[in-house]
Amino acid sequence: MLRKILILDKDLAMCQKFSNFLRNNGFVTASTSCNKEALQLIKASDFDLILCDSELKNTYPVDFLLKIKSLKPAIPIISISDTDNVQTAVELMKSGAFYFMLKPINPERLLDIVNSALKEGSVSSRTNDSLSSTESVSRGEKGPKDGTDTDKVTPQGYPYIMGTSHVSKKLYKAIDLVAPTDYTVIIHGETGTGKESVARMIHEKSKRKNGPFLAVDCGSLSKELAASELFGHEKGAFTGALQSREGAFMLAQGGTLFLDEIGNLSYGVQLLLLRAIQERVVRKVGGTIEKSVDVRLIVASNEDLYEGVAKRKFREDLYHRLNEFSITVPALRDRKEDLPLFIEGFVDHASRRLEKDLKLPTEAAMQILDSYHWPGNIRELLNTIKKACLFTPNGKAISEQYLPFEVKISPELLQGANLVTENHEATGQPEFISSGGSEMVGIRQDDRSLKDIAANAELNKIMLTLRSVKFNKSKAAEILNIDRKTLYNKLKKINI
Repeated sequence: MLRKILILDKDLAMCQKFSNFLRNNGFVTASTSCNKEALQLIKASDFDLILCDSELKNTYPVDFLLKIKSLKPAIPIISISDTDNVQTAVELMKSGAFYFMLKPINPERLLDIVNSALKEGSVSSRTNDSLSSTESVSRGEKGPKDGTDTDKVTPQGYPYIMGTSHVSKKLYKAIDLVAPTDYTVIIHGETGTGKESVARMIHEKSKRKNGPFLAVDCGSLSKELAASELFGHEKGAFTGALQSREGAFMLAQGGTLFLDEIGNLSYGVQLLLLRAIQERVVRKVGGTIEKSVDVRLIVASNEDLYEGVAKRKFREDLYHRLNEFSITVPALRDRKEDLPLFIEGFVDHASRRLEKDLKLPTEAAMQILDSYHWPGNIRELLNTIKKACLFTPNGKAISEQYLPFEVKISPELLQGANLVTENHEATGQPEFISSGGSEMVGIRQDDRSLKDIAANAELNKIMLTLRSVKFNKSKAAEILNIDRKTLYNKLKKINI
């Protein structure tokens, strides 16, 4: 059964934008810009989720949220806003909002949060109403192997999966060791490896698990506002500071504060952070009063912070103060033993979302997935499986034809293969053939004209450039000194 979402936004155009996006992703939607009409719709219909602008006319956001909760206590509400008001966000979350998002909204991020909210809503309803024996049996039969719990999801909405490889076990052992302590932890790891998930695991296994867990992306903070976001500010402290607000340290009081991409903070903010850690006090920007804080700090970076110290981009004293314990989250290519487990969990999760009965990838598809080096790590694998599941017909196994082209043309697969450019019209797909260990990708070796050789070299240059920029076509076109349309036309000729 399709899930129903109510969209409330003061801007009708924004209502339509959200509605179109969610409908294209398999949801049923209703929308309005009137708060009174919204309450009538909520009374009359059984919505599964509400996407609500926190700045609707003639109403205070917290009061309106409480009205909704009085009508439908269990319904998850995602609050969205044009203004970055931490105080309002905290009040909304305390009053029962599932999540607070700041415009402009990233569509993929919104979809992840929506699915996470719906999943949590389902779990809550199952807590109140026990599962029937039939449903329990069906879940037991369909559920993936040990280590995968598709009913437990990350904040981004995908299933949380415990790896079983040697490096994964080493990671969990380190988490179990440091979690009960109050040590400050540095989490190292490439983009997409799940550093925030590791930070949450530490929090959930700690003595602070009943306190808040607050994650701050330092990479998105401007130099001017970073101090305000972390420590708060007083009214009039700077242009635009129309009211006093608390910072992340005070909002995470009694819990855990996770600072992602900490290496992006300016030297000045790093100095303030050092003092906050050492003295356990913070002072708002523009303020004179210092307040005590009781927060456990976990930080993360996809770059080596020690190298940042050597390059004078990161304070050495702060590095040593943070480095009470460090954890490195392994890249997916270093834990290939876990790949089948991750794939099985993601396929099961995507099947439920899409209401399909999909089978695991074929042997040929698994070979491609296993050969790929996954520069985007688990996040890239998740998105790859989501795309493949979307295109795979109901009841079928995921075959290689439904995998994204960037996975199929990885350097590992291109070695020793040539792409036929003149003989793919019948199937509509490029054909790969052996060429005795050649690293070229292009047309057949036999009967090649000078024009064919030039086309072959051009194709190789395009594909290598695309790989170097992680298939960002705009960047690739810029490097190749051609416009995007020309690049698209060249890729279209080879069905990519």
